[in-house]
Amino acid sequence: MLIGTPGYMAPEQARGEASIDARADVFSLGCVLFECLTGEPAFGGQHVAAILTKVLLEETRRARSVRPAIPELLDELLRRMLSKQREERPIDGQAAATALHALQRLPSEPRSGRRR
Repeated sequence: MLIGTPGYMAPEQARGEASIDARADVFSLGCVLFECLTGEPAFGGQHVAAILTKVLLEETRRARSVRPAIPELLDELLRRMLSKQREERPIDGQAAATALHALQRLPSEPRSGRRR
């Protein structure tokens, strides 16, 4: 039985693995964060089967390819959160929150010549 929303489901959940840990939640958080930052789902499709195929087999686009203003380090953290390999993801929500919080302390990337 499939429990969860396919576009936010970690690959190990989609495969029906018995051992699911907090890194599945980190994957889901990465999907939500990706969508909040880009306005597009990390894994979209017309049908459940198409979405699950992308979750299982396709790497999502880099967030910066959709919104170039996204800082590179945030884009890299999103890539790790959305990794197909759970070992590459932050170990739990606290680790993801700590990594996100650490990005606030970094200097901003220079803007491309335009002032607002």
